Amino acid sequence: MADAGKTKTEYRISAPVMRAIVLLTDGTTKTLTETAKQVGMTREGLSKALQRPSVQEALRKRIVSVLGAGAAAASARLIELLSSDNGMVGFQSSKLLLALSGFQPAQRGGVSVNIHGGTGFVVDLREPNEALSAGDQALLADAAERKVPGVVLGGVRRPAPVLIEGSAAEVPADEAGHDD
Repeated sequence: MADAGKTKTEYRISAPVMRAIVLLTDGTTKTLTETAKQVGMTREGLSKALQRPSVQEALRKRIVSVLGAGAAAASARLIELLSSDNGMVGFQSSKLLLALSGFQPAQRGGVSVNIHGGTGFVVDLREPNEALSAGDQALLADAAERKVPGVVLGGVRRPAPVLIEGSAAEVPADEAGHDD
């Protein structure tokens, strides 16, 4: 008669498999072959056992436990590094601790490159919350209409260099097609 609490697919985890889980999670062994040898199993037998749901759950619980203990040690080390004689180590430790606590500096605008159907690419150098200006809207519309390979929004625009007798020279913005 089967146990009322167990389903047909549940597997009782043997002592060698439990020992293998401990060896694998604490870093004593590095490979399944080495682990299997230490617990008196074949590599194939251990591999098959590790695929069973009940063994995977036991392995997951052990990993969480080991990581929890490691996190306690890591946090103690981080606190220790805060008062390091090396200023950079102290700074980086402080920055990490603040970030982990939810205190992070505001993100600066970066470069955003988007591919648009008719335009090609758009390099967006605007600040994160900066609205699209009328000039940039007109630039996008013109670029889409002319199917240019790409446009740059925001940022500082300089006149485009032009080759004149084999050298690059600056041309006024109105002649280079810019309206800045």
